[in-house]
Amino acid sequence: MQDLDKLRFPIGKFVRPEAYSEEQMNEWIETITMLPNELYDLMTDIPEEDDSILDQPYRPGGWSARQVIHHLADSHMNSFIRFKQALTQDNPTIMAYDENAWAQTPEITHSPVDFSLMLLSGVHLRWSVLMEYMQEADWKRTFYHPEHQTSFELRYALAMYAWHSEHHLEHIKMALRA
Repeated sequence: MQDLDKLRFPIGKFVRPEAYSEEQMNEWIETITMLPNELYDLMTDIPEEDDSILDQPYRPGGWSARQVIHHLADSHMNSFIRFKQALTQDNPTIMAYDENAWAQTPEITHSPVDFSLMLLSGVHLRWSVLMEYMQEADWKRTFYHPEHQTSFELRYALAMYAWHSEHHLEHIKMALRA
C-alpha cells in the first residue's frame, strides 16, 4: 500500500497551510504561472508522429499522461472560474464535477494534448494576471464547495492548485519514464 501511495502522491499529499506569507503566496503564483511552460518543455522530447508514449499510465490503474494533461486543463479552467465567482459574488456555491468521468470523455482520448496545452496557457495567463492584482482582502474571499460542505478561501485554493500543478507534473514525468 505504501508503494501505491508513493505512486499516487509522488510529492506527498496536500497539506493545508498554517500560514500564508506574501513570499509563499508569490511562490505558489509562480508555480501556477509556470506550469504551461513546464508542460511544453516536457512535450518537446515526444515525437509528434508517435505520441503513444502519452497513453502510458503513471501507475497501475492510474491515468495516462494524456489524461493528466487534459485533466489539468479541465481542473484549472474550473479553478479560474471559481476565483472569478468568489471575487464577484458572496461565497458562491461552485459546481462540483466528477473528474474521473471527465477523464473518460471522448475528447480526452481523441484530442492531441496540444489542445489542452493551449487552453492551459491562456487560462494560466489570465489567472496569473488576476492574482497579480488581487489585494489582501481578495485572498480571504470564499467559495462554497458542496462535496466538502465547506467554504474555502482563495488563498487556500491558491496553495492547493500550486500543489495540484506540481503533483500532476510529477505524474506526467513518471508516465513518460514508464
